[in-house]
Amino acid sequence: SGIDPDNDAIDITLTQDEVIRLRTLSPLSLIDKDGLRHDMRAQLALLGELVLPERCLSKLHGIEWQGRQLVTVENKGAFVDYPLQAGELLIYVPGRNTSLARQLLPLLPSTIPWAHFGDLDQRGLDIAAELANAVNRPLALWLPCNLMEYVHHYARPLTRRLEGQKGSRGKTPWRGSLAMAQPDQVLAAVFMYLIESHLWLEQEVLVTSPCWQAWPAG
Repeated sequence: SGIDPDNDAIDITLTQDEVIRLRTLSPLSLIDKDGLRHDMRAQLALLGELVLPERCLSKLHGIEWQGRQLVTVENKGAFVDYPLQAGELLIYVPGRNTSLARQLLPLLPSTIPWAHFGDLDQRGLDIAAELANAVNRPLALWLPCNLMEYVHHYARPLTRRLEGQKGSRGKTPWRGSLAMAQPDQVLAAVFMYLIESHLWLEQEVLVTSPCWQAWPAG
């Protein structure tokens, strides 16, 4: 038939045709494999975000962006409602589906710090740790400066009764060694409180905060 059965000779990339969403107020340009710059300011101004299909990521050589903080966001509501500030680049990473973020982050300047904004529960922290390990960056959490105030006002029980049913739904239980592992004393105190009280904190309630910072978490 004249067809080479060797798969290595066929230039095919399989994708799930997913997209990755970005929000920023700072200028951003895509650099293609030929080194050409494609300014995305018009798209960002018109749409409020930049949506990149999975199949286009392999065609990029890099992303030019001169901000001060990269933030991956776990939940869609928090990604949309977060009070974006100049110099921040938000990247929507839905739950444990981090495959596109692992492709995108290496395209950005490695000198710009990264932190993860997710639920303050065991699963949220596991997702952040997995992503940090995948992109070889220090683990940090993006959270309000007045974090402890939110913890005391908005933390929820890990398990809750279902109305009209005998059973209950719950979050993944905390692993008790977490609090001692945090290099930041305030963050360690937050985790200690949540663990001992069997509570967790949903990220959506945090978006009302006007002040944010990266908290070292590993």
